[in-house]
Amino acid sequence: MKLRQVKIEKAFGDALGLYRAGNFEEARVIYEQILQQSPNDCDALHLLGIANFSLKKYQEARILITKAISIAPNQASFHSNLGNVLKELDRNSEALENYDEAIRLDPNFSQAYSNRGTVLRKLKRYPEAITSFTNSINLDPHDFKTFNNLGNTLRDLGKFNEALAMYDYAIGLSPNSPEVYMDRGNVLADLNLISKAVASYERSIYLRPDYPGVHLCKALALLANGQFEEGFELYEWRWRTSQFGGLARSSPGDLWLGSQSLSGKTILLQAEQGIGDVIQFCRYVQGVSDLGAHVILEAPKKLVNLLKSLSGNYEVISLDDALPRFDYRCPIMSLPRALKTTLHNIPMSQGYLKADQKRVSQLQEELRLKNPHSKKLCGISWLSKADKTGLFRSIHLKDFISMLDNDNLLYVNLQYGEVDEEIAQVEKDLGVTVINLKSVNMYDDIDGLAAIIEACDLIISIDNTTVHLAGALGKDTRVLLPYAPEWRWMLGRKDSPWYQSLRLYRQQAVFDWSGAFAKLKEDL
Repeated sequence: MKLRQVKIEKAFGDALGLYRAGNFEEARVIYEQILQQSPNDCDALHLLGIANFSLKKYQEARILITKAISIAPNQASFHSNLGNVLKELDRNSEALENYDEAIRLDPNFSQAYSNRGTVLRKLKRYPEAITSFTNSINLDPHDFKTFNNLGNTLRDLGKFNEALAMYDYAIGLSPNSPEVYMDRGNVLADLNLISKAVASYERSIYLRPDYPGVHLCKALALLANGQFEEGFELYEWRWRTSQFGGLARSSPGDLWLGSQSLSGKTILLQAEQGIGDVIQFCRYVQGVSDLGAHVILEAPKKLVNLLKSLSGNYEVISLDDALPRFDYRCPIMSLPRALKTTLHNIPMSQGYLKADQKRVSQLQEELRLKNPHSKKLCGISWLSKADKTGLFRSIHLKDFISMLDNDNLLYVNLQYGEVDEEIAQVEKDLGVTVINLKSVNMYDDIDGLAAIIEACDLIISIDNTTVHLAGALGKDTRVLLPYAPEWRWMLGRKDSPWYQSLRLYRQQAVFDWSGAFAKLKEDL
């Protein structure tokens, strides 16, 4: 019996050594052998679960650690590790329950507090996440990852300087973490400190040259700074990240990035990312067709009809259509690199798309009937549903109209989504009419949205698809930008090299729209 116990203990030691060395598969084999001899060994079940977790076999890990807990329900580490597994399975409520149980069993379990904070952040329960991270730090002030995660949460809330302090502290604890330098670079970019952001990214790249995320972040910083040549070159790293890897439809054909001759060839321009991105970069169709190519432009179905108004030798297909034969392919946002775009040679910066004139005339008549005092028709959009940046870009409609405070305008809704209640409340509280044309679905009917924009005299919008559509139509458009804008709006500019008809109004502090609206009112 003692000899058997000694063998099991040795096996545990061997497996633990392999696990710590990153040999998870070999460690897993040994734990399975232990369980063949002792199937109810809770430690072996738990450690085999962790090995499976490290191999991303999450369901297997969940079953094993759950069984370990059924045998030994008072082990705090078991509950915490089950929480980690459930977090990866996106079963966040259950993950929180297990972290809470781990903390109940061991109130000094700093890592459980830290892991709990990451789930709360994922659920956008930011104040609770901050509390959980702070509790973890109070118990273990030497874990740089917790400081980094606290910094990320503060950044989510727009507390950029506080976030920067957390990243700097994390670097003090772990000077060679590429992840922290990347996150630090991101918040420096949020603060519009581009040269410092790039320096932080470069330190991250030095520490991990094959780190796709940081190359992409550096690309966005350079593009925001107008350094298009290097920026668009680095932007190709997006395909190596989990965020962007699946955003273009898989297809055969050689990748074209500008080097091969297109004379007599057919090229597929692949849709990627959002509607606004396709609208912004479809401008390159003419340039590609001028190289002698027949162009197949791929787009979301609701954009197909509008994109037929472009110039050039091309056809438009829907993402829902079967792919035709072609010689080359190029993701649409790789075209600036392929065609060597600089700040001074951006093509078609004015009115390269055309709305359906029949629909424009119909909507003009509909709007005329709702405008007895012949006011200037002003299309407005105030919300972004972007996951991470929507909070910073958006404005409540009541605040939007109150700050604009212009009796000479008659507002026309261009905002997609469920906004009827908000519009009704504004009309009740402010006595201001917002025309809401029920004949057009602002989200699905892009042709109708384009026609409304064309029927208006002026567009005022936050940064969303409406802006790109209005700019591509060449419409007089005023864009309200957050303090940390997307790269395409660059820094400090009042105009856009991408759309001549746009004028930009920027926040001077995070969440403070007063300065942007004051300047807009002055210009109007």
